[in-house]
Amino acid sequence: MAKNRNHELNDALMKLKQYVAPEGHLIVSAIEARGWLVDTIDDKAIFDDDAKFISNALALDHSSHFFVVSVFDLFHEELPRTFPFTSNAEGVEKFQDEQWLKLNLSDCIMFSPTLKGFILRPGVVADTYIVGEKEFVLTAIGQ
Repeated sequence: MAKNRNHELNDALMKLKQYVAPEGHLIVSAIEARGWLVDTIDDKAIFDDDAKFISNALALDHSSHFFVVSVFDLFHEELPRTFPFTSNAEGVEKFQDEQWLKLNLSDCIMFSPTLKGFILRPGVVADTYIVGEKEFVLTAIGQ
């Protein structure tokens, strides 16, 4: 099972490169070609209801964990470092605590291995992008 999960995780990382540019912005044409939607949360901080909604979206595939990868590592490391967090509101909020400050202050992507969608968090205080299948996006924004 772990071997399959590693393959699934590596596959998801390769696919993410199709939708996010090395500079940290979305490749809208590729997202539209897949038939995915894009929505935003008007802040970088994800707490309370936002954390609950996003964790629900990341758990749509019944994964017990979601992963975070920095955009820099995704494009500059042969084996990008991914960090697992529990697929619940506490996991989303934990990712933003002081222990993860360096990763949290970078452009980073939150995703589950089946890649129904992903969350692109900018390194600066700005909109957080929610990208994916309709169910993923609507769940992540609480609809």
